[in-house]
Amino acid sequence: MSEFLVSLFGERLVNSEKAEVDVQSLGAKLSLVGLFFGCSLNAPCKQFNGSLCEFYTRFKKACEHKDKLEIVFISSDQDQKHWQDFLQEMPWPALPFKDRHKKMKLWNKYKVTSIPSLVFVDASTGKVVCRNGLLVVRDDPKGLEFPWGPKPFAEVVAGPLLRNNRQTADGTSLEGHYVGVYFSAHWCPPCRSLTRVLVESYQTVKEAGQKFEIVFVSADRSEESFKQYFSEMPWLAVPYSDEGRRSRLNRLYGIQGIPTLILLDTEGHMISRQGRVEVLNDPECRLFPWHPRPVLELSESNAVQLHEGPCLVLFVDAEEEGELEPAKELIQPIAEKIMAKYKAKEEEMPLLFLWLESSRSSLPTTWENDAGFSCHTPRAGSGCSAAFSECSFQALGSDGCTLPRDDMSDSLRDYTNLPEAAPLLTILDMSARAKYVRDVEEITPAEVEQFVNDFLAEKLKPEPI
Repeated sequence: MSEFLVSLFGERLVNSEKAEVDVQSLGAKLSLVGLFFGCSLNAPCKQFNGSLCEFYTRFKKACEHKDKLEIVFISSDQDQKHWQDFLQEMPWPALPFKDRHKKMKLWNKYKVTSIPSLVFVDASTGKVVCRNGLLVVRDDPKGLEFPWGPKPFAEVVAGPLLRNNRQTADGTSLEGHYVGVYFSAHWCPPCRSLTRVLVESYQTVKEAGQKFEIVFVSADRSEESFKQYFSEMPWLAVPYSDEGRRSRLNRLYGIQGIPTLILLDTEGHMISRQGRVEVLNDPECRLFPWHPRPVLELSESNAVQLHEGPCLVLFVDAEEEGELEPAKELIQPIAEKIMAKYKAKEEEMPLLFLWLESSRSSLPTTWENDAGFSCHTPRAGSGCSAAFSECSFQALGSDGCTLPRDDMSDSLRDYTNLPEAAPLLTILDMSARAKYVRDVEEITPAEVEQFVNDFLAEKLKPEPI
């Protein structure tokens, strides 16, 4: 176990007294590590840190599992004094301030898209046990449910569900159905836009005779708003008054932003976390039940994925007829291989595979609202660290996250300072403000595979964005 933790954090952490902490000395009984991603200048992080300190102190003092848990702070501070002052408030260790490389690896590995974030991982394997530790701290203040592992969907959703005609159904009615668990709210403009599309997709799938149901899990601020929003939906919902069940579903799927559509198979196992992208990219529902595809076209509907981790992007010049399919086939083999490898390990892919044709629409931006959910819409945002911002292009533009409304390919090239060549093979890591460009005379599947393998083995030197 200690060897794995060393590979995750390095040999040394630091504590509030500026003393080094030997990672191998964290304890033989340790089974769970909470990764606290935060920033000293972020007000929600400061507030959550107080709650987490109380939780941690209580857990270490009274819980029978006190030796099985440790927390490690992963900072996105840009100023060392601010970081040090924040660390003074914490009874747990942190990654050293200067170890930016490991911070970014952890950020990408665990798909953190907003702060504060607390991700509980298995201390011996690094696999995610619970993505939404913020809800653990709120809902289980005494740590009685340790280690907060995932429960079956059927168990978590059990209970009465509503329809907008005031009729009710039981959670058992979902058995044998494909299910979309829809986290959304009326106050979120992209949620309302997605809902309109999703209603049409839902009706199309149902008319085709498929066993498909959607369960709305509201993030509305009042029951009145919930009722107004739910009146537009033909599917089921968890009662707004059942805050405990809504919270447990958020916790089960580690919801960090809305709208989010989780897709489940007929046995309640996850098909995809990217239901929003799949539905928007397939308006005729030909690909239902929307299993993940190795390669996607980069479009306005899925551009948000650029800020969820490193992405291989192949820029394609398809002005001449017949060029598009051969270009896509350059990245298909390695994408399929990577997907199969990480599916067998029950881990998320470390790299997304996208292609981009010229003359597409512009990219959306992201902001985080005061309810703590990320919401994708054009609005200038602010954050304590552009490198760890929720906004894909906050890390690129000096003016916040405003993006010019011109061609998507040109916009992305401009913001990442990429050459105009096509085809062009790149890997973009927005959160790290890093890019990797494969400069070869001819792009072949073998070149693409070597490029990907070198990136995953950390053999490539990044260029700044």
